[in-house]
Amino acid sequence: MKRTATAIILLLICFTAKPQLLYQISGRGIEKSYLFATNKYANIEFLDSVPNLLALFARSKTVVTEFVVNDSVVRYLLSSAALLPDSIDLYSLYTPTEIGQLNSALMETMQLNVEQVKKMRPCYLTEIYREQLMMRYLSYDPNRSSEVFFQSMAEPYGKSVVALDTPEETLYMMFEREPEHWQQKQLIDIVQHGERDVALERNLLRLYRDGRLTQMAYDLQAPDNNSTVSFSDYQVYVKRNKQWVKRLEPLLAQGHLFICLDAKYLGGDNGLLSMLRANGYRVKAINK
Repeated sequence: MKRTATAIILLLICFTAKPQLLYQISGRGIEKSYLFATNKYANIEFLDSVPNLLALFARSKTVVTEFVVNDSVVRYLLSSAALLPDSIDLYSLYTPTEIGQLNSALMETMQLNVEQVKKMRPCYLTEIYREQLMMRYLSYDPNRSSEVFFQSMAEPYGKSVVALDTPEETLYMMFEREPEHWQQKQLIDIVQHGERDVALERNLLRLYRDGRLTQMAYDLQAPDNNSTVSFSDYQVYVKRNKQWVKRLEPLLAQGHLFICLDAKYLGGDNGLLSMLRANGYRVKAINK
């Protein structure tokens, strides 16, 4: 009888537990702030499943994010950085066989041929091709993504938006975090084995919806992760997390922040949550 009762209780806990995606940050004499883990492949409707989320956003004064999407300087720099130098194009970087593979993949997903995008950097093409894969296989809709929802709602509700990265650092993360030869290889890899990236993001999205941020970090670092977002990328995230903690300190001292950052950066021993705790802050999951 005891065993049956215990099993029932465990089942009730499993079915009533809420994802651990929303965190309260306090301690060190600061006013409370809140941090919400985001995932670009979770649509806006998912936000309704996180209790108190919108209420805490409404009470905040400042939204803190990775970079400001509508920053004209960022947009201009991104458009410039996406192009190869004048003396190089895709034909000089890949074999005829690889050019044929690229051409077929781009035509199938975006109705573009290599000639039309020959001046685009491989890392840029990798990202837009990757996005097309997620739209096809994960039902990703950029117009309904929850990733930038709070940033887009900040201005209408009179809240300021602060970016943790400078425009130059945003460019680095997008175009420079990997050596050029590795970026070239990744484009061919995702064209030949796009299922690896789809499998990774499908698994990360499942873990995200369950609020398992630590497991997300472990899976990114796993030796069998052969996608275009892997261990080397995670190491860059860790280095940036250390910088973000320093930049968050004066902001947290002001209090009433609503921080929204990609869940990939937050969990695990080297995640932002652990680093904040190591710096003396109390970081508590809400809606467990």
